[in-house]
Amino acid sequence: MDSSTSADGLAVPFRRGLETYFGHHPRGVFDASGVRHVTDEATGTELVRIDEVFRPGAVFIGFGAPNVFTVVPTDEGGWDKLAGFMGFSKRSYVAPTKGRVQSGVFVELVGLPSDAIAAITYEMQLHVGKRSATCARLNAEMLTAAGFTSGARPLSSWARPSRLFRRIWRNGLEWRREPVQLRFVRTGPSLVEHFTKVWRKEMTAGCRMVRKRLAERRSHAAAPVIPPLLAGVTSETPRTGGPLIEIGVSRPTWLGARLANFVGERPVFVARTQVPLDDHVFMDALKAYPGRLDFITKVKRYILFSRPVIWVLRHIIMRHVDISETVDAAGVIDMLQEGTEDDPFVYNLVVVRDGPVVELRLTRLKNGGALDHPRINWILAKHVLTAGYHPSVVYASEIWVSRNAQGEKVISLNRESGTYKPGSDRLTAFADYLSRLFLADVQIQEGD
Repeated sequence: MDSSTSADGLAVPFRRGLETYFGHHPRGVFDASGVRHVTDEATGTELVRIDEVFRPGAVFIGFGAPNVFTVVPTDEGGWDKLAGFMGFSKRSYVAPTKGRVQSGVFVELVGLPSDAIAAITYEMQLHVGKRSATCARLNAEMLTAAGFTSGARPLSSWARPSRLFRRIWRNGLEWRREPVQLRFVRTGPSLVEHFTKVWRKEMTAGCRMVRKRLAERRSHAAAPVIPPLLAGVTSETPRTGGPLIEIGVSRPTWLGARLANFVGERPVFVARTQVPLDDHVFMDALKAYPGRLDFITKVKRYILFSRPVIWVLRHIIMRHVDISETVDAAGVIDMLQEGTEDDPFVYNLVVVRDGPVVELRLTRLKNGGALDHPRINWILAKHVLTAGYHPSVVYASEIWVSRNAQGEKVISLNRESGTYKPGSDRLTAFADYLSRLFLADVQIQEGD
């Protein structure tokens, strides 16, 4: 399971964050959803320019919604694509991409030896003119014939796009028994939202095939060509420096992974450090629902968000946390999704102390896209659920990343937590701690 953490080979250093695939082991995924998208009016599919995502020479497997294709570079500096069709309806072909492919999730095969690229190119030509049950099966058979396996098993066993991707996500790829370094890039929404759409299309494959056959009788324009950017793709240098931090993400149970199809994934992002919280205001832990409680708060404390309810919810949506890698503290800021001044992308933050370890837990207050439900967001991102009634909570609030007038990233922090109610002294002390930890400007946002 060799996954690339480097942005070398990408058109720009896109934001990289940890994502899970319906409860499977987390991996780093580069978010290229900001590149230009053009809709093919004939098919309704969204297209992106390859050179806005990858540098020349990239080899990747594309998972559209739900088309699967393999792309290799050509001697002329472009790319060729192997395309297949479902239901044995049409023969496969290899054709120039004209610089664009269907938007989706791309699995780049990083640093392949020239022999491996030649093997893929050769087998792509041998698979021209074939009929297959699905485009995923055709590409899997081609890759198997070129010498690729996943977890020492042939790829040709998988016909559904979602199953083929799951196999690669869980077990990686090998070429002639040697591990292949993979880089996961998405040009659309989260993996869960993308493959939820793929699943729905897999379930309606028969109907879609009939509609396509009927549509073939009508003439339609060729897919649009996306002109290159005159100024090129803008770039930003990734942040580095600061102490090393362990980062990870929670994984749900099987039930939690299935529920993600309807309410979106609800991961808890974790960052662990041994940089001490040495200010005296953090000597005592915060208690959940402190002070005298009114009727509504009592209902929350003893019924809606009681310890048994929180235990069940945590077990379903955050069964355990996988610590996947160690990064520079400053780089953690690049992993957080940015919003705008008018529409910030807010996370709920809970800070717990376990001996010498300080653990920052973040949950998204919104998912974005079709799986965004404000009430569900509010419930499943609550501080008490993220904390799990941990006895050593030292801070809780909202946090978000934006940019100042100079275009520099800024962390904004408040003390909005009706559950833990930190004081202004903790807010000031924790803002100073974050500034030192992440080597960033931290702005305090006090409520009215």
